[in-house]
Amino acid sequence: MEYVDKIICPRLVYLSEKDEFVKDCAIIISGNIIRDIVDKKTLKGKYKSEYIVNFPQDVFLPGFINSHYISGNYLTHYIMEKKKNHKIFSDKLYDEEYMELSTSLCLVKMMKSGITTNSDVSIFPKSIINIYQMCGIRLSFGLPILTHKTNWATDENEYLKKCLEIYDEYKNYPDVTMFIALFVESMVDEKILKKISSIVNEVDLSIRLIIEGSGASKKQLNTIISNLEKHNIINSGYSCVSTDSNNLFTDMAKEKKYNIISTEIRSKQIRNSSIDQRTSLCIGNETFNKSLSPIRNIENNIIKLDKSHSKDKLISDIFSKMNLNSAVALNMKENIGSITPGKYADLISFKIEKKIYDNYEAKDIICFSDYSTRVRNVWIGGRQVMQDYKLITINENLLYDKIKKWIIKNNHELK
Repeated sequence: MEYVDKIICPRLVYLSEKDEFVKDCAIIISGNIIRDIVDKKTLKGKYKSEYIVNFPQDVFLPGFINSHYISGNYLTHYIMEKKKNHKIFSDKLYDEEYMELSTSLCLVKMMKSGITTNSDVSIFPKSIINIYQMCGIRLSFGLPILTHKTNWATDENEYLKKCLEIYDEYKNYPDVTMFIALFVESMVDEKILKKISSIVNEVDLSIRLIIEGSGASKKQLNTIISNLEKHNIINSGYSCVSTDSNNLFTDMAKEKKYNIISTEIRSKQIRNSSIDQRTSLCIGNETFNKSLSPIRNIENNIIKLDKSHSKDKLISDIFSKMNLNSAVALNMKENIGSITPGKYADLISFKIEKKIYDNYEAKDIICFSDYSTRVRNVWIGGRQVMQDYKLITINENLLYDKIKKWIIKNNHELK
C-alpha cells in the first residue's frame, strides 16, 4: 500500500489524449504531480491517503491554459465592460500600482474561469511575478524587448540586460517559465537579434513574436521572420507566434509549422486549419469586452464555424487540442495541458446534476449551458486555490475596495 498526499474521486474525468470522459476513477496526487489515475477497485488495494475527497456530481478537466493575455490591460477592460468610464487608460499602462491592481483583478477572473496557467508580458516583471506567486497561478512570462523608453528601460540593450537579470533571478521557480517577447512595432535591429540569438542558444529560451495590433503588412512580416530565421531565433517548434487572427500569417504558419496563438478565431481559414491539423492553434484573448472564460470563447467560435465542418468535430478538436497545443506553444508540454500521470496536478471541476448527466453528453453540458461559467473547484500543482466557488488565495472584497479607491484618486470615479 502506497501512501500519497491526495486522492480525489470525481464522477467523470476528461482525458485529453484519448478525447474521452472516464467514469468512477481516482486521481492520485503526490506533491504537485499527478501520480496515477486508477479505477476505484484498484484504488483500495494500491493507494492510501489522509486526504480523500469524493465529488459524486463533478466533472474534472485539466486546468485551462491561456496562451496570451497581458493582465496589465484588464482593469481598462473591466471598467469599459461595466460602462462606468469609457476612457482607455493608455497613460496608466506604465503606472506600477495600476498594473498590480489590474493583474490581481485579472487573475481573480481567470481562476474563477478555470485558468491555471497564463502567458503574460509586463515592464514590471518582479511585481507581476510576485502577484502570480501569491495567487498560485502558473506563469509563462514574456521578457519584453522594446525600442521605446519606459520607466524600466531606455533602449533595446538595457531591456536585454534587465531581461537576463530577471531570468537569472526566477529561472528556478517551479511555477514560472520565461520566453523572449519581441514586438513587431519595435522593429528590433540585427545587432540586437544577434545578441538574442546567442542568448537563446545558451539558455534555451523560446521566442514569441507579438504581431497583434501591429498593423504590419505581409511584406513586413516576411522580412521580420526572415531576419529571425537568419539568426536561428525561430528554428524549432518551441518558438511561437501571436496573431490577431487575420489571414496574413496563416500560410506562413502552415509552411513553417509555427504555433498560432489566436486572440479570436474569427478567420474561417484559421479555424479550418486547426481542425485539419495543418497548424497548432492555441486560444488566448486580448480583445476588449471579450470573456476570459475559455469555455465561452469555445462556444462563440463554434457558432461561427464554417458549414463544411461539423459542430461535434470542432468541439472534439478544441477539447482535445486546445490545452495540448497551448502547452507546446509555451514549451511546457511535458508538465501541463492534460490530466496525465507525471504532469502537474492542475485540475478544475464543474458540479452537474445527475438528471443532466443522464440526458446530455458531458462536452455539450460544459460548452452550451450555464455550467460553463460555474467552475466549482480549482487546484494548481495540487494546491487548492478555489473551493466551492470561493477563492482561497486572494481576498476579492479587499481587492475591489483598492480598485475603487485608486479610480477615485485618479479622478475616474465609478458611479
